[in-house]
Amino acid sequence: MTSETDPGNLLGTFRTLDGQNALSLNCSVNRGSRRPPAHCVFGLVSRSGWGLVVDSGVPVLDEDDFWADENGDMLRNSNDEDLYIFAHGHDYAGALRDYTLVGGRIPVVPRYASGVWFTRWFNFGAGEVKDVVEEYERT
Repeated sequence: MTSETDPGNLLGTFRTLDGQNALSLNCSVNRGSRRPPAHCVFGLVSRSGWGLVVDSGVPVLDEDDFWADENGDMLRNSNDEDLYIFAHGHDYAGALRDYTLVGGRIPVVPRYASGVWFTRWFNFGAGEVKDVVEEYERT
């Protein structure tokens, strides 16, 4: 059984919701049915007590720590089957904690990376945009 066929899987995430209408979080329903594809992944935790992460065919680094070959094509792990099982029962926080030991901590995007927010109800002038940036820098 895989996480994809596990009825207790608590489902995963979408890379983006941009351009998506109302949709189910069930990856079985959404996989390949969206334009652009939803890039849906199954969850790490499950009511069944385990989750299987299939990490095969994902981008890899070469010996020079680069992601692409000389033609610019993404290097992918195609020779090995990489599987990670997280069997934590219902200790969901423990599963997430152990996942960060395998995949590394997930950084939070800094506030300043959000850019300038515009609204159709209020026009920002150059000085006001600068004030917003300075406020972000202070926090």
